[in-house]
Amino acid sequence: MSGRNRFIDVLKGFCIVAVVFTHVEWSGEQTRKLLFPFWIDMAVPFFMLVSGYVYAKSFVKNKVEDLDSAYSRKYLLKNSIRYTLPFFAAYMLELAWRFLTRKSSGLKEVKDFFITAVFGFLSGGYGPGSYYYPEMMQIMFLFPIIYILVKKFSFKGVIIVTAATLFFELLKIPFGVQEGTYRLLLFRYFMLLAFGAYFAFKKMNWKMWGLSVLGLAFILLFRYTDYKPKIFFWWTGTSMLPVLFIVPVFGFLVEKKLSLPPMEEIGRASYNIFLTQLVYFSSISGIIAGRLGHDVWLEALVSVAICVPVGILFYELEHRITRKVTNLAIASLT
Repeated sequence: MSGRNRFIDVLKGFCIVAVVFTHVEWSGEQTRKLLFPFWIDMAVPFFMLVSGYVYAKSFVKNKVEDLDSAYSRKYLLKNSIRYTLPFFAAYMLELAWRFLTRKSSGLKEVKDFFITAVFGFLSGGYGPGSYYYPEMMQIMFLFPIIYILVKKFSFKGVIIVTAATLFFELLKIPFGVQEGTYRLLLFRYFMLLAFGAYFAFKKMNWKMWGLSVLGLAFILLFRYTDYKPKIFFWWTGTSMLPVLFIVPVFGFLVEKKLSLPPMEEIGRASYNIFLTQLVYFSSISGIIAGRLGHDVWLEALVSVAICVPVGILFYELEHRITRKVTNLAIASLT
């Protein structure tokens, strides 16, 4: 348990670049030819595996043995501030852009704008991937349960969580859950969080490569044939079956503890880069795309060239402030 696994930051670095890359408007044909379903589309699922792994390592380090110790005030306060403070800054920029580019300026419209802004905050903002902040907040509250199950029952705990994931997927059908609501709910990533936690305790068994075969088969069936899924019909490419493709890959790589300093720096700033691209794609990306003649490759490269360094600068400025605010808040608990 000693020492930081630097591979985690390397993986986060590659994944956040992939997130920015994929939010350009690629055509379906382009994504299939470039095999996006097998790597680019797996960026957020990898982040969920990382979240499960990192949270579990943190719980072990802090000797968390039960739910009472998991839900400590320090844990809840620290993570609430960590995710909310930088998101609030990014969301204010999104709101400023939307307000300044509005055509109507009547009193009623202004009132409606601010009412809508409250719901926009709760739903994670307006740019692509805006479900991420709400799901990070849900992880904070729901992961301790997953952690205890995996810690107590090992792989059987993963099976229990996987069964719960499938149960919720089935439950959404008779309850008529809408796609907009579904995208904000964490349950679709329960299984990945459990696998991430599992690899914090156990090494990857070679038999798990069978999961990759199952995930690969589903990706090929869904993305390269006319198959229409009956259960996983929303966000199908990152639902619980295709993401099995990357589970053993993560388990294999996380043991290697690979190091790549440039990507580590990007990885450490990954949340801030995500928030930067949230603002970028909800504001000026369309203008820049027009200047580039809507060349999708140029758009992707320019988007990365803007969002990554700006996001790193955002991180360097923000994390110092967040750390001070967090320390003050925790000190007030004692």
